[in-house]
Amino acid sequence: LQVSRFTAKNAYRLIAEADGPVHQALLETPSFGCTLGQSDLRDGKYVYRLFQENSAPGGAAFAGSVADLNPRLAFINATNESSSVWVGSAGVLELTHGSLLETRPWSSLASATPLGPSTEDGLQHLQPIPVGTSVFWLSSDLAVNMLRVFTPSTGARDLVSFGSDTSRGAADLGTDGQDLAWVEGDNRTDPNANFPTAYAMTAPYTTDPSQLRPRRLRSDVWGVTPFVVGCGYAARQTAASLANPGNGEILLVRLSDGQSWTLPGDVTGAIIWSEPIVITCSELFAYVATQGDDTIARVRLDSLGPGVPSDTGAGAPDASAE
Repeated sequence: LQVSRFTAKNAYRLIAEADGPVHQALLETPSFGCTLGQSDLRDGKYVYRLFQENSAPGGAAFAGSVADLNPRLAFINATNESSSVWVGSAGVLELTHGSLLETRPWSSLASATPLGPSTEDGLQHLQPIPVGTSVFWLSSDLAVNMLRVFTPSTGARDLVSFGSDTSRGAADLGTDGQDLAWVEGDNRTDPNANFPTAYAMTAPYTTDPSQLRPRRLRSDVWGVTPFVVGCGYAARQTAASLANPGNGEILLVRLSDGQSWTLPGDVTGAIIWSEPIVITCSELFAYVATQGDDTIARVRLDSLGPGVPSDTGAGAPDASAE
């Protein structure tokens, strides 16, 4: 896990095993005039976005291996102050404030290369997920919502797309490299409106759109948050959480059959589920607020009870696959 712990004066940025040692710790004090912000951890690599002088123009990133005792400066970015960064075995992925996805290989972190012409098409490019040398992301505007994938051998191409049909869309992809989970919207008559119906979808992992075999899992709501996927399950915040953050909920779905469980919030605000972090074969890790304190909860999957069966006949191939 990659977590931050705060005191009245300082911040501690920690990378540690859930049931093991701390691998790296950074002490952040106000006297330095800078702060570490958005971060990512994957494949034994890490990255922190560094904001200088209270978010004045310019910025940088720390990146490297979790086994490194001392962090190293990955790159300095003088223009894209609002950029975000992700990390993977291939390098650092940066989403600039102009919605351009760029890769920075470990061999040359100072050199940024756009993923391809598809990230310069006027759409917003969001929710990137590096997996090995591949990258998945959402490309969208009000009318178009599609999922794309990049591999070094094929470049960038559409993974789930409905072309000029604005009545349908796809978003909120998550993957653990074994399974894919996302949401598809349907039955929209106004291309600038939300989708009236939506479904949680899954498929075995692939980067080849011709090999994608989607299945409907259950009904869902469009435009919430990306799925977190792990060990045959997918989880994300519910629409109720975004509509009422004071009563946060998390939805957990089994990918084999669409069985689902909801971690409900407390109407008094004593327990507010924020967002899932990771799913192992025995536990769900999630951010939660209890009595005003932000922390991490661990929920045993075998403690959740029977759950709710799928309402869409999960298991059959989706019509969009035919």
